[in-house]
Formats: sequence, C-alpha cells, structure tokens
Amino acid sequence: MIQHTITHTLEKMGYQNISGNTVTADCMFRFKDGEAKFCVIVKNWGLNALNYEEVVESTKEVENKILLTGGKSFEAFYIIITDRKENVEWFQQHGMKFWIADLNTKKLLIYENQPDDFEGLRSIVECELEKTDISDGKYEYDWDEVKVRDNNGEIVDITDHFRQKKKIPIITILLVAINIIVFIIAQIFGNTEDVDYMIKIGASNYEDVLMNGQFYRLFTSMFLHFGAEHLLNNMFMLAVLGNELETKIGKRHFAGIYLVSGLCASIASVVYHYYIADYAVSAGASGAIYGIFGAFIVFMIMNRDDGRKFSIGRIAFVVFLLIFGSFQETVDFVAHIGGFIAGAVLAIILCINKRKTEV
Repeated sequence: MIQHTITHTLEKMGYQNISGNTVTADCMFRFKDGEAKFCVIVKNWGLNALNYEEVVESTKEVENKILLTGGKSFEAFYIIITDRKENVEWFQQHGMKFWIADLNTKKLLIYENQPDDFEGLRSIVECELEKTDISDGKYEYDWDEVKVRDNNGEIVDITDHFRQKKKIPIITILLVAINIIVFIIAQIFGNTEDVDYMIKIGASNYEDVLMNGQFYRLFTSMFLHFGAEHLLNNMFMLAVLGNELETKIGKRHFAGIYLVSGLCASIASVVYHYYIADYAVSAGASGAIYGIFGAFIVFMIMNRDDGRKFSIGRIAFVVFLLIFGSFQETVDFVAHIGGFIAGAVLAIILCINKRKTEV
C-alpha cells in the first residue's frame, strides 16, 4: 500500500511513527539539529470519514512541544491519499503544504506553490500510485537497489522496503499474438498473397468501403498481411516500439493510440485512393505501427527526462526499417502518414492533460 511504503521510507531516514490514536493518518516525525519535520499521510480519504481537526490538532501538538523544548524550526507536510480530490479545499484555504495521491487517476497532483519534492518521496509515490492501478496488468519484480537522498545529502538504501516493478507489455504481446493467429488461420484457408482472397476476408479498398458501405474493412484490414514477410516485418517493429512505449504510458493509452491510429490510417488510405481513382487493396498493421512511432517521437520531445529511459539503439534500428520500408513500391505511404499524424496528435493530447494534472 502507498502509505506503508511512505512510512517505511521515512523510517529509513530516521523518522519515527507517532500516530498514536490517530486512525485516519500516519504521523511521521524527525528532530535533528533543532530542526523538526512532520509528515502526515492521510489515509483513505473518501472511504472513511476524515476528522480535519484531529489531523491538524496532532500537528499543532507536536509543533508546540518542539518549540517549547528549544526547537529552531518546524515543517509540516501532508500527503493525502484520496479518491475525491475535490475535498482538498480545506487544506488549500488553511495554507497547508500538501500533495494529493489521486486513487482515481493514479496521479500525484502537486498544485501551484506546493513543494516539488519532500525527502525524495515524489518518484516513490508516483511509482506506487502507478502500481495500484490493476488495469496496468501484471508485473515482474526488478530487484535493483532503490535509494533516495536525505536532506543532509546522504544516500539512504530502502531496497528492503521498496521495489520498483517492471511492467510486462501485455497489449503489445496480445496484438502480436492476434496478428500471427489471424495470419495462420487465413493462410490455412487460402493464399494471403492473393489479392482477391485478401479482399474476400476483409482487406480494405475504397470501392467496398465507400460505395458498398463495408466500413468494417477499415478495422479488419489492420490485422491482415500479404504473406509471411509482410507479417514478420510488421510484428518485429510492433514488438520493439510497443515494448518501449507501452511500459512508459500504460496499456490503456497504448491500446487507444494503436487502434485509433490504425483506423485513421485506413481512412486516409481509402479517401486518398478514391480521390485519385486508384483501385488499391490495403492491409497490414503498419498504419497503426506508424501511429505508435508518431506517439513515441512526441513523448520523447515533450518528456525529455523520461526520454533517457528509452532504448535508443533499438529504436534507431526500427526507425531505419520504417524509413527504408516507406520507399518500397507496394507500401501504402498515405496510410503511414495518416497513422503517424494520428498517433502524434493523440500523444500531444495525453502530454497536455498530464501536465494540467501536475500544476
């Protein structure tokens, strides 16, 4: 649980738990060289009734004792774990220093004029919030050391109490599996390099989509491939790009970008070929993959700190394949452009929304 990780982290830094009878909060305290720090972790706000006076009364009681015994300074900080962030008005009105660990959005909300960090807890709380989201799928343990720096600049090892966990790219694996399974089934019942057969099982072309109203082809064509080479090239690029991006943005956002980009790519291809009166049959996951690529570029630019975490070598190789593949005669470059733009736009929207929640 989030509060459990925070309390153990602070205990490693020399804080003591003085919660006493306060059932709605964990009260962590440290007194060193005349300077006192008090961190209050408010628990389950919105699930249990919170007694505002109880929390503040505990803080004031500690502050008075510190000042009476010759303490030089006192700092109180609140970490509010809640599913109802709208209830923080009371803390804002009373000028308290606080963060909100929003259980609904799984985000750490830091409002204007609030501390950007406290005892190195920001990255820890953000990671713990992300792990509480059951929709993020399964995790594998990564037993790397986890350390933080205290106010004296000393490195504190909290490996025994905090473990970073590495996410498995569930959606990427699922998408690769679906594409392979669809290809095997299609190949069993026909020849996937035969254009007429591919049209029969769901490939896209402007005549069937626009004139015959078979709009389902915009979706089904995303999971069909012309031969094994076409499939393997796309699945390799999807596996590399998907692993890098999904583990950074979460499976829901990744799945949304993939599917919307794929549909936009199909629409762009149909409209373009209708406009130039070129009867072309389209199929493949490349439009959606270019959407993932577009989103990846945006996240790299708009989140430069996180960008260092990406495996640049593997990405550079995939970029080479994407660019090289675009010059082949049979490639539907309009679908690639449409998918790329859609993925980039969706990524920009996600980045802007993320920044709004952090202000």
